[in-house]
Amino acid sequence: MEVKKEEAEWEIHKFGGSSLREGALFLKVCQILEKGQLPKKASVVSAIYGVTDMLSLAVDRAKEGVDIEASIESLRKKHFVIIDDLFRGGPYGEELKRGFEKDYQSLLHLLKTIEMSSYASETLMEVIMGYGEIWSAQILNNLLLSKNKKSQWLNAREVLYIKDNSPEREVDWNLSQLKLKERLKSFDKQFLIITGFVASTVKGVPTTLKRNGSDISAAIFGHLLEAKEVSIWSDVDGIMSADPRYVPGARPIKTISYSEAMEMAYFGAKILHPKTLAPIIDKKIPLRIKNTLNLESPGTLIGENFFKRESKSKSGKEGEFLKTSIKGLTNVDSLSVINVEGTNLVGIPGVVGRVFKALHDENINVLLISQASSEHSLCFCVPYEDRFITKKALEKELYRELKEKFIHTITTSDPSSILAVVGENMIQTPGVASRFFGSLGKANINVRAIAQGSSERNISAVISQKEVKRAMKAVHAGFYLSAQTLSIGLIGPGLIGKAILKQLNEQKNNLKKDFDFDFRVRGICNSKNMLLSKTEIELNKWSDDFKDKSVVQNLEKFVDFLHTDDFPHTCLIDCTASSELANFYPKWLSKGIHIITPNKKGNSGKYSLYQEIQRSLNQKKSYYFYEATVGAGLPLISTLKEMIQTGDKINEIEGIFSGTLSYIFNQFGGDSRFSKVVLDAKEKGYTEPDPREDLSGIDVARKAIILAREMGHKIGLEDVQVEDCIPGPLKGNLTLIEFMERLHEGDQSFEDKRLEAENKGELLRYGAKINSKGEVFVSLRSYPKNHPFCQVKDSDNIVLFKTKRYKERPLIIQGPGAGPEVTAAGIFSDLIKLTNSLGKD
Repeated sequence: MEVKKEEAEWEIHKFGGSSLREGALFLKVCQILEKGQLPKKASVVSAIYGVTDMLSLAVDRAKEGVDIEASIESLRKKHFVIIDDLFRGGPYGEELKRGFEKDYQSLLHLLKTIEMSSYASETLMEVIMGYGEIWSAQILNNLLLSKNKKSQWLNAREVLYIKDNSPEREVDWNLSQLKLKERLKSFDKQFLIITGFVASTVKGVPTTLKRNGSDISAAIFGHLLEAKEVSIWSDVDGIMSADPRYVPGARPIKTISYSEAMEMAYFGAKILHPKTLAPIIDKKIPLRIKNTLNLESPGTLIGENFFKRESKSKSGKEGEFLKTSIKGLTNVDSLSVINVEGTNLVGIPGVVGRVFKALHDENINVLLISQASSEHSLCFCVPYEDRFITKKALEKELYRELKEKFIHTITTSDPSSILAVVGENMIQTPGVASRFFGSLGKANINVRAIAQGSSERNISAVISQKEVKRAMKAVHAGFYLSAQTLSIGLIGPGLIGKAILKQLNEQKNNLKKDFDFDFRVRGICNSKNMLLSKTEIELNKWSDDFKDKSVVQNLEKFVDFLHTDDFPHTCLIDCTASSELANFYPKWLSKGIHIITPNKKGNSGKYSLYQEIQRSLNQKKSYYFYEATVGAGLPLISTLKEMIQTGDKINEIEGIFSGTLSYIFNQFGGDSRFSKVVLDAKEKGYTEPDPREDLSGIDVARKAIILAREMGHKIGLEDVQVEDCIPGPLKGNLTLIEFMERLHEGDQSFEDKRLEAENKGELLRYGAKINSKGEVFVSLRSYPKNHPFCQVKDSDNIVLFKTKRYKERPLIIQGPGAGPEVTAAGIFSDLIKLTNSLGKD
């Protein structure tokens, strides 16, 4: 970037009303000015916070004949409180009060004039509305003088001239430069305090630069004084990468080009008015936005193009590459999309010109235009309050075309917003549009219209205003400008649920710091109660809060609370074994809610439910991860998916899928009778509370069904051949206590099977086999001692994939397949996969 020459004498500091709301802030402003680097420092000031509105209210009261003396008293009190705070009755303060009293009397006469006629001319309004800056400039000037600083205040109306009858407030540069030069001919001070906002017409009539005029004043005086730099001080840390009201993770932009800043200002970045930069661009004067309340913040520096483009390979990470491609995103709300549509629109010469001339005649501002390449439709955005006037004007202008059916419809929309992504380096960066619209799509945001300027510095999309908060967060995170945030609800805080909450609590900060993943657990519920938080639940004490602060469970309210526009993405973690909850999966997925679960019922229950889930996923609104349904933390499903997706043919899958039954048959033998091993497993927590749920083999069958369906087979539980491990005499309706007391009655039967296997040099193992036809067999079988199944220890699972590629030597996956910690690890892994998927194009 080209900077100003070292010979520059002036630096400009503009202070807004929020920087001058109290005496302490005036003192801080003095400190900022005193720390200036150049010999001459000009400060352009706004009115004290609230004063401009007070003056406007005083005029309204005068029109209504309501107690104008009270208006004057309010202004007097506002200023005298600050004067007393700063000067403590000293001479500089008393001087100010005497001068202000004269102004208050003049203002009172003006208000009485308005009261008499119930009317305020534009010129009178301009005079009155400029008082605030005159008062604040004098206070700051006297404060510097009281500190023995060489300072002088300047009423900008004496040097800044606006061309007569100029609605755009065009500066007469030659006259203004001449008057300022004359005024500063003998200037020998260090500080010049200038009134912002106010000016005069060439004829000498007082006027103003309208709202945001003080910022423009600073840029104008930067131009006139050929300043080295202009600084605008407010109560924010600079231009933010997005509106912090919508994106709490928005960050200050360190550097931004003039063009980027103007794009962001045009599309709603309220910290900067689009006209502010115009006076300083031709002289290449940098403008810096800083925070009076946070001097440590570097703020935002606006100048020429700061960015030197690097190739993707050189910059390393895709995230860093895309991050440097854009500077931020911004939005304009309260719009209506006007759509003019007709199959014969293309054949109407000059129709577009007529449309916009009709809007110009009605003084309607058009903020975005989009036309289909077929020219069969034209849409554009206007302020929402102007939608009916717009439609009426177009119906009048296009009356004949509507009557002859050349144009079919002219429609308006409900409240809409423009969302724009801005960046100088978008011009030569592939993938920006894909990332933008991909992020919106993954947040289930419908795009109504699209536009891109020929400069390629911004891409704009029109969306429903009610979705703007969610859209802003999704796109902001999509470009790595803030963390990828998930609103998470956990259903079923049992052993597995507690384990995943513990793991999230341990890793949450590291994930946000190292990977920009922001996991917000905002809801936890069981079958009776639920705990909710607007921001996030404190995971280090969730159990206590659940006891003390939970409310009666209402599943619909629980889900609706989590799925809010305040968060771009919602994820439900179902840690139950509930068939009822699984029935909700299609509905939740269709609403754009992501699901992660170890619950097998959704993928192994009725085939019609499985089909509904798949249809919901085909809508591409959400993700569904269920790795933990089969192998806990083992990557069985993902491995199977990848083999199928890469064209491998699955011939057979065989495995030990139950950690409980793996443990039982690893321990069974010798002095360890079957009943003793089952009791030992129950006491160690390896079995379900009722071991018959494990011994039935149904859990293994469900896991086999899930894998078979992944292979493409239409299969249900009724199609699986299951040999259970419940002794024959105990298959009746026994209570749990009765079952456990009589379990020894099956010992001899299992001992006979063990001895039969041992005589063949084999061991007993309980598993499942799925062949290429989709036939599933679940049974207790014996295997040679050198078989991989006979090498597993304790409660390990093991699965063999025999495929076209892995024909001679099957692919083997082995490891812990049961237990809360490893199952929670599988859920956590799916959560990471989900977040990575949301970050992809």
